[in-house]
Amino acid sequence: MRRIFASLVLAVVGIPLLAINYGNAAVTGGHYSLSRYDFAHEVNAISTNAAMACYVTNLWGVTFASGAGTNTIDETTITAWANLRLEGLAEISYAEDHFGLVYSSEILSNAATNLEAQMSAAASANGAECAALATPLNALASLPTAVAASLLQAEAASELMSSKLPARIAETDVSLRAFYQGHLSEYQTICASIALVRPSDVASFNADKAAGLSVGALAAKYSQDPSATSGGAYGCFDPSSNARDLVRGVPLNTFGLPQTVTVQGMPYSLYVAATSRKQLPFETVSSQVLTDVRNVNAGSIEAAKQGIYQRVGVNVNPLLGQFGSGQQGVGIYAPASPATTNVPNEGLGLDAASALHF
Repeated sequence: MRRIFASLVLAVVGIPLLAINYGNAAVTGGHYSLSRYDFAHEVNAISTNAAMACYVTNLWGVTFASGAGTNTIDETTITAWANLRLEGLAEISYAEDHFGLVYSSEILSNAATNLEAQMSAAASANGAECAALATPLNALASLPTAVAASLLQAEAASELMSSKLPARIAETDVSLRAFYQGHLSEYQTICASIALVRPSDVASFNADKAAGLSVGALAAKYSQDPSATSGGAYGCFDPSSNARDLVRGVPLNTFGLPQTVTVQGMPYSLYVAATSRKQLPFETVSSQVLTDVRNVNAGSIEAAKQGIYQRVGVNVNPLLGQFGSGQQGVGIYAPASPATTNVPNEGLGLDAASALHF
């Protein structure tokens, strides 16, 4: 085991990352780039290594499925791996420039230990028998030296970057309850009334509101919504409701400031008031609290990643897709799709046998 550790550490020390070469680069993050050739070799090395492919699939969700062409890898795999490598290169560049990251034996040993633990835990959590093929360290050591070295460098940079992020909220009962107590207003059932008011009636509406007319009376007199017949009563909403944003922070038993909406092509002022609030116990909303905590943690990580990309600068070979922002956050999207039927190896794509066809 120590011999494997030593070989991995020496691999990182002995093989530096390549400097930028935009014309031949697959992805570039800051000072460093991964050539198209090396990118293809990485994909080939992992996809043909059953043990490492098992760990990578379970840890990072990259599945090495075959593409349409003979001996090719599908576009989902290519995009996923490209995003991981881009993130790693950007973090390495940022960590070196801003935090003085140096790959000492201690840092690299810790990176190897942590990566090993993550690989093992991810496989176990998913019930995958990766360990039956090889231990995590043996799987890493069986990769080409440059590939193993780059993964350890990225892990070391990632650990340093994580230590600089705001503390993540632990998904423990104590932490979740503390989050709940700090956001009690988010975990209520709120009943609301609305008034959909024509622009010509807004002045009169506000005058009657100032005179003390009730929410129900104002809605009945001015609202153009069908709910006017019931005093504007629009329903009750729990924390999981799609209307959560609509009723968040609205005043109780009085209409707050309106927002302009368009209904059937006509502008209206929409007023919302809470008519009742019921605090929900933690046990009732625990699943929603967990979801909210995960969203907060994910948002912190995504914001940090965007900031790193902006500071170091990134570049993506157009054959791998376009770099931008989408539902999955900032990253590489929409790679060039191969034909739905078999295509010759001379076409675009990553050839798992020759390791370069793009």
